[in-house]
Amino acid sequence: MKKIVYLHQYYCRPTMNGGIRSHEFARRLAADGYDVHVVTSDREHAFSGWKVEQLDGFTVHWVSVLYNNKLGFLARIFAFLRFSILASFRVCRLKADLNFATSTPLTVVI
Repeated sequence: MKKIVYLHQYYCRPTMNGGIRSHEFARRLAADGYDVHVVTSDREHAFSGWKVEQLDGFTVHWVSVLYNNKLGFLARIFAFLRFSILASFRVCRLKADLNFATSTPLTVVI
């Protein structure tokens, strides 16, 4: 089975406010037999560190990185950099056959 790591900083479950395109892609890839791992951020900072859960046949790796539109410019940059560094380590540990990145900001692919 091929392993796909799907990197999306602002991934949303269907029960959350926001677009669920990444959820649908991951769900359909998993239904087609791929081992899908979504790496994303928990913007509400509801926990510290990493949380892993199974959703609709795929695995979601959440890292706690506080982010909201009320943050100042530098705080938003720091949140992006923190997510980038933490997600990079997680992605490298997952050792996927294919890494797929989508998000705003598009610089998440760095």
